[in-house]
Amino acid sequence: MKQHYSVLTYDYTDKSIYSNKNKFYNQNISLFNVGDYIQSLAAEQYLPYVSKYIDRDGFVYESVDTNIIMNGWYYIYDGNRFIPENFNALLLSIYIKNPESVPASFLNSIKRLQPIGCRDIATRNFFQSKDIDAYFSSCLTTTLGRTYKKDVDRKGIIFCDFPFSEFTENKSIKSNIKLFLSNFINRYESFSRYNKISSHVKQIIKHYPENIEYTRHMYSCNINHHDRFAIAKRLLNKYASAELVLTTRIHCALPCLSLGTPVILLVPNYDKERYSGLSDFFNIIGFDNNGEFIYDIATENNKVINKNTHIKKANQLECRCVDFIHKCMQK
Repeated sequence: MKQHYSVLTYDYTDKSIYSNKNKFYNQNISLFNVGDYIQSLAAEQYLPYVSKYIDRDGFVYESVDTNIIMNGWYYIYDGNRFIPENFNALLLSIYIKNPESVPASFLNSIKRLQPIGCRDIATRNFFQSKDIDAYFSSCLTTTLGRTYKKDVDRKGIIFCDFPFSEFTENKSIKSNIKLFLSNFINRYESFSRYNKISSHVKQIIKHYPENIEYTRHMYSCNINHHDRFAIAKRLLNKYASAELVLTTRIHCALPCLSLGTPVILLVPNYDKERYSGLSDFFNIIGFDNNGEFIYDIATENNKVINKNTHIKKANQLECRCVDFIHKCMQK
């Protein structure tokens, strides 16, 4: 009998989690984050085929026997309160947003799947405090170069979700950037932080040709899953060809490491738990938890280079995924 191999999708099943009233995840549910789909592409590249898409926020309702690599961001609640017994799952590169309210049903259900690979140190520490065998795996998107890395003459700078209207004369782009800037300032409540980061970015990009493109990671939820994956692939192909990427999005920065694309993570407001373990991988311009300015950039001949400190963990992730799928196919 042919086996099932599944990939996670993101329907935001429980709307209360994503409402502005929720203190853990303040997001407009009319939009989806393409970074989620980039994480699913990282898992998909190891599968022999995909026979089913499964909602991250509602997998307890799935009755099909399936093999699945479960990575990414999780807020544990009713719709994903346990991993079904019919899931042959590899849990790695996971981040738990709400450790203080994770139910015992979830913790009990993952014991058969130990050890658990965690995207950050904070999630690893949480599981270990509950007597779950867990380790810091880093993020599976650091292996996307396996599929999406290109041997090309890199050209251009990409700004992903950070507003730099002064670097373009295109009126349409300027208008969109001004809107984003307004939202950005409202989110971080600090125009001074934006100016500080911008001033250092200007000094860096003056060493590059003036070929700048802007991308974003938030799109309308009216887009179907097939097209969401297509957007994610298109963005990865853009990043793989760029000479430099500057972004506030962790799932733009992490894939760029794997793609061999020099990248700077711009951090207006440091998330200590989310970045724990990962921050050593990045070139960073931004502010730490205490509001202190961070400027940690590796360069060579005035050009940004990646530190490549992610490679050891990425290789380990790749081996775990390949081994998992090999065992699935032997059944």
